[in-house]
Amino acid sequence: PNHPNPFNPVTRIAYRLEKRGAVSLRIFDVSGREVAVPVLAVQSAGVHWVEFHAGSLASGIYFVQAQANGMNAMRKLMLVK
Repeated sequence: PNHPNPFNPVTRIAYRLEKRGAVSLRIFDVSGREVAVPVLAVQSAGVHWVEFHAGSLASGIYFVQAQANGMNAMRKLMLVK
């Protein structure tokens, strides 16, 4: 999950990896357009986090898609300016 949510304009996205692997965190707007890629790297097992800075984006609903080690998850983010 991210914290805070809703956010303005920075939120922290945390995630945990069971084992080392390629990680992809991608942010999409409601029309499905990719607007940011805060993480695209091979990372070790454990807890990780990234700060997502959305100062250049409009207020609204966004989605973060997390992919790692065959896992795929999507969460909703709300940017309120």
